[in-house]
Amino acid sequence: SDQFFKANYGFSLPWWVWVLAGVTLCALVSYRGIRLSGRLLMITGAIEIVILLALGFWGLASPGKGGFNLRGFDPTTAPSTHGIYLAVVFSIVAYTGWESVASLGEETENPDRNIGIGMWGSVLAIGAIFAFFAWSSLVGWGTANATAFGAATNNPLLTLAHRYWHGADIVLLVALW
Repeated sequence: SDQFFKANYGFSLPWWVWVLAGVTLCALVSYRGIRLSGRLLMITGAIEIVILLALGFWGLASPGKGGFNLRGFDPTTAPSTHGIYLAVVFSIVAYTGWESVASLGEETENPDRNIGIGMWGSVLAIGAIFAFFAWSSLVGWGTANATAFGAATNNPLLTLAHRYWHGADIVLLVALW
């Protein structure tokens, strides 16, 4: 984020400012109670998903070099097996936390039914969103230049957002934060 602000807006904020702001915000929301915390988590999560889906649709509408295609789903087009292994590890880590809904069993109406629905629904929905976003951002970057996507020094998603949204790309940075 520091590089992003320096490159696009001409100022720099040290990493500890972001950490301090995040810890302060989390502490204030937690202090106010579980209900506010849960609502805020749902609202910010929904906003994040909408922003990421918007960037994904933008990538499909304005593809990079290689055009609109499904090559991102073909493992034979991967630049190396290391990339495939990395994608598997990232996918596993991305799912971490889906089971945390089970801790709300005592607060849930009809938990035997609703916890299972919530867990399976979240796994399926987030899996579909991850697959769509990974594919659409690769198409937006350009499938003919896929190796540069993984080797980019700046966050490729911020690069895409800057290309599509210019000054509004800060919205993606806030969503990813």
